[in-house]
Amino acid sequence: MLTSNMSNTAPIRQHNDTDPCDEGFIYDSSSDEERHECNDAASLSSLLTPSEPSKSLEHAAIVYDRYSDDAGDVLEIRQYFHMPRPRAAKEVVIRVEASTVSFTDTLIRRNNWYKSVSLPITPGFDVVGTIVSVGEKVRQRKLFQVGDRVAALIKRGGNACYANVHYDKLVKVPGGVDAAEAACVTHIYTSAYQALRCARNSLTLAGAKVLVTGGNGPIGEAIVELSKKAGAEAVYATAHERYHPHLKSLGAICLPFECTEWLPKVKGQMDVVIDSKKRR
Repeated sequence: MLTSNMSNTAPIRQHNDTDPCDEGFIYDSSSDEERHECNDAASLSSLLTPSEPSKSLEHAAIVYDRYSDDAGDVLEIRQYFHMPRPRAAKEVVIRVEASTVSFTDTLIRRNNWYKSVSLPITPGFDVVGTIVSVGEKVRQRKLFQVGDRVAALIKRGGNACYANVHYDKLVKVPGGVDAAEAACVTHIYTSAYQALRCARNSLTLAGAKVLVTGGNGPIGEAIVELSKKAGAEAVYATAHERYHPHLKSLGAICLPFECTEWLPKVKGQMDVVIDSKKRR
């Protein structure tokens, strides 16, 4: 878990005050269509300049510009003299409170992701923070406003002091919810929800029997909770015995970890089966 208070253990580089995305953004105010040709990679590729005493640092982000199995070899903190601003009419800028460092981030950094990702990149799939500026259409439609506390699943760009986010990726965070907890919920529970929708193609699981393997993992636990919430008759979860008390507290019926021990008992009886065990 990262917060916007960046660690000084990574190399620090300072960038100039020019936002290279300004020329890349194309917006036609006469229509509702917009496109953004300057991606995060371009925004992080400006030339380095020496520190200027007359300017103050406004922004920082964790960046890498080459793939590596070792995060310490490639991650660095880049500092900027400019504050990010909405680059599209439907974007907002969030002051980051917390963001995640996930297994997906590791796969991307190692170039093991299922599709290519342009570099340089700022990692961070999930982000929680407060809106500090909004694009024209966000303001006109009163979709969100400055001061709203929000969470978002953005896939890249969360490990920074500020993040640009399209408004349709945002959800408001209820008062009193810890920023780190909210950041974790965003990705994990979205993944669990999507898995259940794909398996059942329905918003309800009323009367269904659900089996999730690897129930002690974060997505497995989320599937247990969401299945119970959606009305499942029974939710079975496989896990090592040490995790059973916790899974039972979530409402799961616990099964042994090894499939040879539980498969004969449940084979042909489940309505939904989801394998959440991590594969490497």
